Amino acid sequence: MNIIVIGASTGGPKALRSLFEFLPRLDAAIVLVQHMPRFLNESFRRVLAERTLMDVSLAEPGQMLEHGVVFVAPSEFHLVLNDNRRIDLVRGVKVNYVCSSVDVTMLSLRPRGEDSFLGIILTGMAADGADGIRHIKNLGGLTFVQNQMTAAVYDMPHSALLTGAVDFEGSPKAIRERLVEKFGCIQTVSSPAAESTPGVEGG
Repeated sequence: MNIIVIGASTGGPKALRSLFEFLPRLDAAIVLVQHMPRFLNESFRRVLAERTLMDVSLAEPGQMLEHGVVFVAPSEFHLVLNDNRRIDLVRGVKVNYVCSSVDVTMLSLRPRGEDSFLGIILTGMAADGADGIRHIKNLGGLTFVQNQMTAAVYDMPHSALLTGAVDFEGSPKAIRERLVEKFGCIQTVSSPAAESTPGVEGG
C-alpha cells in the first residue's frame, strides 16, 4: 500500500486548498492531520472534497486505508495507524501542544512488506511533524516540506528540514505535481452499461 501522511497547522487550509486543487485520484491513501478546532472539521472536509477527485472522509475508528481516499484526522483525537491499515482514534494528552499530533500519526507507521511511505509537512507553528519526518525517512520513505516563500508560518517545515531527512522543499503546487509523478492515478473502469453500443439501423 502507498501511504501519504500530511501535517499542517497555522495557514494550513490555504496551503491545502492549493495542494488539493485539481488533484486526481492518486494510487495512494492520504492521511491528513490539520490542527484546527473541532467545529471546523466538516466544513474543512467539504472544502477539500470540492477541489479533488479523491474521496475525502473524516476518519472514523476501524476504517481501513484505501487508495484514492483522503482520511482527515478529527480534532481532539490522535490518529494512529494499526498495522499501517486500520485507523484508531485515541483520546490522549497533547503531543507538541496539540491533539491531533502529526508526529503521533507518522510515528505509528511500521515497516511492512511492500508498503511505501511519503510524509509532508506544510505551514505551521512549532515543530510538530519533525520527529515523524525523520521516522518516515528511516523507513525508506520520501519526505517533502513546504518552502518558506509560500508558507504562512515556516516553523514546522523548517523544524523538519533541520532533521536533515527532507528530500524536497517546494510550494504546495510543486508538491502536488511530485505526488502525481510518484504515485500516478487510479484509472476509472467503465461499466458495460456506460460503453457505447452499435446503433440499430432502421428498415
